[in-house]
Amino acid sequence: MMNGRSRKRLLQMYLSNFHNKFYFITDGEGWLKIGDRELYPKPGRLALMPEGVLQSYPAIYDKPYTKYWCHFTAKMFKKHLGTTPIQYVKRKRIDSVKRLLTATDLALSEIGERTGIPDTSYLSKLFKSTTGLSPTHYKMLAGRQFD
Repeated sequence: MMNGRSRKRLLQMYLSNFHNKFYFITDGEGWLKIGDRELYPKPGRLALMPEGVLQSYPAIYDKPYTKYWCHFTAKMFKKHLGTTPIQYVKRKRIDSVKRLLTATDLALSEIGERTGIPDTSYLSKLFKSTTGLSPTHYKMLAGRQFD
């Protein structure tokens, strides 16, 4: 007979092996464990949970995540949206970075934290490869400057 912990692990393994998942976090506090990585997305963030990787999403305190989610295969995703799930998430994050660069005076590090790209070096490289401009140049062209 299986105990609660064994059932939970079996369910996690079952759910993690067959489909990719997108989670759109709407409220609450918690963390996502994807393989060996731990993420702490805040409400309003989109998280990609890839297939074939052990996943869990415990709550922090007594305010668990509420989320919208969908299962999909990468092939189906690309067929309907014309891009891979990872490229889609990156594009959405860069779109958010652009909005924050032009609408706020936040430092790039804070923008990175808010958009799920906390490594500012990686954020700058990704931004430049996507837009052709550094975040600083993009912001200056939009009429704002970093402090």
